[in-house]
Amino acid sequence: MTDIESLLSSVSPEDMERLKSVASSLIGDAQKGKEEQNEDSSFSMESLKPIMAAISKMNDNDDRIKLIAHLKPLLGAERQKRADEAIKFLHIMQIWPEIRGLL
Repeated sequence: MTDIESLLSSVSPEDMERLKSVASSLIGDAQKGKEEQNEDSSFSMESLKPIMAAISKMNDNDDRIKLIAHLKPLLGAERQKRADEAIKFLHIMQIWPEIRGLL
């Protein structure tokens, strides 16, 4: 399984819905002035290409991510959840330059 596939398989349905809404708002902003899309239209993979390219640049080679991941088993349940959030935040910061170009 590639990094992208493992990342997508770890995404919860709620996270996927949030990603869809963010992507649609980004795409909607880029398409201002064009006709409004029908609410019943399906969400295409073509519209996700820029975001998927940004996500593919994510990696776990960051020393901060490795440190948090290695310390996570030693933490309590609440702190493990916070460690997961910190890792997600660091991943987002890795792709932020790519996403910023889409805004």
